[in-house]
Amino acid sequence: MFGPSLLPLFIFVLCTFPFVHLKPEPIPDQLGSYYDNLPNDEASDEGDEYDSYDDNEGIISPTDDENAKIISVPKRISALEGDNVEFECQTDKQGLSFVVQWFKGKQLIFQDDLFALSRDLKGHYRKSDNNTLTILNVTAEDKGDYICQVKAAKDLTIKHHLTVKIPPKIVRILPNDNYQAVLNDRLNMVCEATGSPPPKVNWAKQGERLPQLNKRNSSIITFENIKLHDAGTYQCMADNQVGDPAISQITIRVAHKPQIEIEKSTISSEKDYTSVLTCIARATPPALTEWFKDGKRIETNEKYNISNQGHYHILQIKKTEQSDFGKYTCESKNGLGTTKKVIELTASPVPIKFEAEPKGHKAIFKWSFQSLAPILLYDLQVKYPNSHYIGVFNDDCNPGKEPVGNIYSVQCEYDAPAVGEYEAKVSAKNTYGESHYKIIKFKIDPAPENISTGSGNSLQTTFVLYLLAAVTVNLYSKL
Repeated sequence: MFGPSLLPLFIFVLCTFPFVHLKPEPIPDQLGSYYDNLPNDEASDEGDEYDSYDDNEGIISPTDDENAKIISVPKRISALEGDNVEFECQTDKQGLSFVVQWFKGKQLIFQDDLFALSRDLKGHYRKSDNNTLTILNVTAEDKGDYICQVKAAKDLTIKHHLTVKIPPKIVRILPNDNYQAVLNDRLNMVCEATGSPPPKVNWAKQGERLPQLNKRNSSIITFENIKLHDAGTYQCMADNQVGDPAISQITIRVAHKPQIEIEKSTISSEKDYTSVLTCIARATPPALTEWFKDGKRIETNEKYNISNQGHYHILQIKKTEQSDFGKYTCESKNGLGTTKKVIELTASPVPIKFEAEPKGHKAIFKWSFQSLAPILLYDLQVKYPNSHYIGVFNDDCNPGKEPVGNIYSVQCEYDAPAVGEYEAKVSAKNTYGESHYKIIKFKIDPAPENISTGSGNSLQTTFVLYLLAAVTVNLYSKL
């Protein structure tokens, strides 16, 4: 790189370079002496530039920092879901710049304009230049404390509180709709609802409010032994005075073996008539209902017609014959059991009503019989106290009046020989035969005692006579 003739010169320069005189640069604490040593014109120019700079510009003085305070007022806001909410955090030093932090509880939301939560929540919160925090489309999760902290010489804090009012919502109802309970089983009905404030839950059955059966929790109804009358539609209503109440309903069915009712255990008919037998069968789950005579199942044919209208099961016997009279069985069965009821079809009279109305020492008997054939005779018998039945023969008690339709009614008197408990029975007879007896009981009470002026030895009579004698003597003594 260098020729041999230049090498000694290069070595000389390297050796003499450290001794070259350089002018030293001033350091901050030497600025004053530095400017003092400058020439007048140079010092004057530098001094003018330095004197024109404001030492306090953009700097918070300790006095301003220590006296700063938050002038916003703490708020407790109650908002509906979907509302927008603002919380303020303003200081009295609007021209000064502080570090401002917003927290939800202990979770940092903003540090100045830096958002500290996940990006998907960024559109949910907004911070303005005056440090106001805005929450958009409030949800239930937004409830709680919101804290603004201003970093000054002494940290400044303001705390706001947000309550979110949420309309009631029924989130669970048990059991499921159309639930089938078993008769006499235990059943819990539960209705759970949410909302803010927490809603109150009440139950109603087919629109009629039910008493609170569970005093600790109105959302629960317990049936210890569920009965048939407990079946029906139940409404659960949750209300917290925010918006409309929430309503849900369930239908409860009570499973049981069939229950059969019959309007009449004996039906009166006649030859060549269409006889009609009816039984009312109810069951859950639905039951199979059939008719039997003498142990044989009856089916619809030219002789019989079987139909049902709801719970009513009807057997029609066309052109009734002598062989059709007798006992018929209505049988209903489901998976929980079988129930039977017997109806007798007869051409003999059928008793409808029998009663006795005591009047003093008498009894007025009234009875009615149903018969398609004319009634020929009644048999009335009375049993005295501690005695046996004795027939009563009274012309008033014999047939004579025309029937109303196929109903024969009679009224007649009976002279009771003594006071006490009586028993009476009556039957009727037509050309086909005699009916069953219908039996009743009645009582003849003693007649009330009367004051007698005739002879007698009762205490009342003696007292009255004595009183009359005393009055008479008194009158004569004054004459």
